[in-house]
Amino acid sequence: MTAKTYKPAREVLKRSTELKKKKTIGKIILLVVVFLIIVGGIIYAFYSSNFEIKEIEVSGYEVLAEDDLQDWINQELSGNYLWVFSKRNIFLYPKRHLIQGLLANFPRLSGVEVNLNSWNRLSVHITERDVRTVWCDSYDKLVSEVSSSTSAITDWRQCFFADEKGVVFAEAPYFSDNIFVELDGLLPERPLGDQPLPLSKYQQVVRLADNLPKVFFQTGNNHYRLKNITLLDESNYAALIIDQTNSSSTSSTWAIYFNYELSADELASNLFSVLNSSSFKKDFQDSDGKIYRIDLRYGQKVFYEFK
Repeated sequence: MTAKTYKPAREVLKRSTELKKKKTIGKIILLVVVFLIIVGGIIYAFYSSNFEIKEIEVSGYEVLAEDDLQDWINQELSGNYLWVFSKRNIFLYPKRHLIQGLLANFPRLSGVEVNLNSWNRLSVHITERDVRTVWCDSYDKLVSEVSSSTSAITDWRQCFFADEKGVVFAEAPYFSDNIFVELDGLLPERPLGDQPLPLSKYQQVVRLADNLPKVFFQTGNNHYRLKNITLLDESNYAALIIDQTNSSSTSSTWAIYFNYELSADELASNLFSVLNSSSFKKDFQDSDGKIYRIDLRYGQKVFYEFK
């Protein structure tokens, strides 16, 4: 019979404790190594030029100069965060700031997309606003003295382009012909980037301007042409009409008054009814066709006056 020897329980417990300590120390060392590797990788990623934006690609521009856009973007990407981390780092570059800044500094822009197109290339795609109207400073005598000659409109008037939402986005020359619908008045001191008129009112005015030539054609008054629309105040506006059969005469201009209570289509319909009515045609002939104004601000009640 073989005899078995047993180690004291105290010795077994001691060896077990030492083994656990070694395992714990090994885990700690492994964690420290992994931590140092991660920290080193992060520092390398933040400081290495391999992780910096080296090229900026701008697309979508038509009127704006690419150099102006590039210069602004490069300026915003210069420098560091807290004097430490580069703003050109692909992980830290200020994407939201670039989008908001481009929209604020270039009012002609209606949209901006910023993305990393490849490892070191930043892609910036812009969308420019389309011109819908030309918006000019108020001309005091435009409607209040509709008998004045249109040649009195001088070159000092400051005009701006506005898009389909009524956002003023760029300076514009003064057009003598109706290349675009012209609005006058209610411009703030610094209109660029502003929306001086609520969208619903702006859309009504523009739609009415589009409807007026149709009304003149349908009523056999092709010789009338819309010169511009003056925004009188928050509730009223007026269209200055030119009689092209005698456009050089001081009596060739007259006005139509509107408000925002009726839709553009309703106002156009009311104007059609007036111009097509037998009573208006008779008064028109008696006055030798010299209209002074038509007032459509009172619903179904229409007032007109001849010179």
